[in-house]
Amino acid sequence: MSDISFNQIHDVEIRDSSLAGLYKIAAVSVLAAVLLMVLDIIATILSKEATDFGTFTAINWFIVFHSNWFSGLRNLGLLNVLEMTLMVPMFFALYKAHQNVNKTYAALAMILALAGMAIYISNNAAVPMFVLSNKYLAAATDTQRSLIAAAGEAMLARGKTLHPALLWAFSSEK
Repeated sequence: MSDISFNQIHDVEIRDSSLAGLYKIAAVSVLAAVLLMVLDIIATILSKEATDFGTFTAINWFIVFHSNWFSGLRNLGLLNVLEMTLMVPMFFALYKAHQNVNKTYAALAMILALAGMAIYISNNAAVPMFVLSNKYLAAATDTQRSLIAAAGEAMLARGKTLHPALLWAFSSEK
């Protein structure tokens, strides 16, 4: 009987040591995400862009991208997408850590987190607006520019995925 309990303990130690790599990757990725969040907050605070981005039209965004492409991507929340992507290993590590306690709830939590991330990332307008801004600048006719501007407005109408700090900092309802 003592032999069985020793084997069970030994199996647990092997399983935990095999997950050490996952836990290290998760820890490094979370630290990187937090560092990116802090840098994003600092960049937002130090930004000289005291503009209400929530009222911008597609053409206004195209102008922002033309003058400073990184600012346009950041203001439309691309850094949030990167931060979320860096958090993916953390959710897998949390699932593995909690699956022995309650596998159903651990799986549900991971699925909801990943589904929420997928929805936010797929609806983020930063990269499509960047691509449209380049097409707008390269357009040869007013008709082409009008069509591209309409596509940009459609991207913005899907939902405002602006950086949350910008929505608060530059809103007129403070």
